[in-house]
Amino acid sequence: MDNMVVNTSPVRNMKRIKPKSLVVLGNGKSLAKYPFHLYNVDTIGMSQAFRYWRKIKWFPTYYVCLDKDINRTFAKEIKDMIKNRSNNGIKRFFLRRNILQKYPKLKNMKCIDFIEDLNFSHVKGFSGDTQVTSGSFAVRYGIYLGYSRIYTLGIDAHYRPIDIKWIKSITNKEQRLKIDIKPDPDYFFDEYRKKGDFLHIPPKQRWNVRTNHLETFKKINKRFNKSGKPPKIINSNPLSMLNKANILPFHEIPIEFLDWKRQKELIEKKQLEKLKLKKDNLEKQTLEKQTLEKQTLEKETLEKEKINKENFEIVLDKENIQIIL
Repeated sequence: MDNMVVNTSPVRNMKRIKPKSLVVLGNGKSLAKYPFHLYNVDTIGMSQAFRYWRKIKWFPTYYVCLDKDINRTFAKEIKDMIKNRSNNGIKRFFLRRNILQKYPKLKNMKCIDFIEDLNFSHVKGFSGDTQVTSGSFAVRYGIYLGYSRIYTLGIDAHYRPIDIKWIKSITNKEQRLKIDIKPDPDYFFDEYRKKGDFLHIPPKQRWNVRTNHLETFKKINKRFNKSGKPPKIINSNPLSMLNKANILPFHEIPIEFLDWKRQKELIEKKQLEKLKLKKDNLEKQTLEKQTLEKQTLEKETLEKEKINKENFEIVLDKENIQIIL
């Protein structure tokens, strides 16, 4: 239960990180390699990742869920996170109003913002864009909250064509999973989609191509990353389509987002990796040199043997000629 979980993450923004920075955590496969729970900076997490957070006893600074199906299916889990925010450390929630159908008392809670109230062109960070995705609107929400530098991780945007036959084979008539999807090919942890979960199926026209996520980030880049100025919205995942399609500028997560001990460990690790690489290259060069010297020596030996053989044959020929004479 959430009320048994105490947030053990480092104190966020312990060092005053400038400009005021935020990391938006998507749930793509690539996120698994990043120690985001150790970052000394504010974070936004989203959707069903709360299953993983409960497991590691860590929660983000803000929670975003703008998928109507997830708001409906996991209304109780979201309500429990709101109820236990003094323990889990989540400051604010950005949700859809359809959760009020089940929990109407959430309507007037000051820690909750609803997209239906914010998504207008006169509201900071928003534009009234109808292409709503949790990842892109988490970035907009970060701007609304006053962050001036936002990094994205785990927003891979690698969408595979929908295999409708496979989906029908693992869901019942109510579109609920009959099995756990494990290992999960799309998300950074295996408990993301479990037996009993509602599995959303996009409209048929989006079964083969889904570009809405990339299109929303193109709009964000155009509006908030001005030419000639330091970018406000940065992708830090080299594997993301946001990087491969040049939709957002790329920059690695700053090392100062880790506390000093972790920074030291990371620097030492990188130094060791560089030394190992240098050693490996030196050994490779030495081996190549030794191989070349051996080949040269063998070639010279063969040449000498050939010359000696030729000389011996000449001598034999001379002797044979003398005998004949």
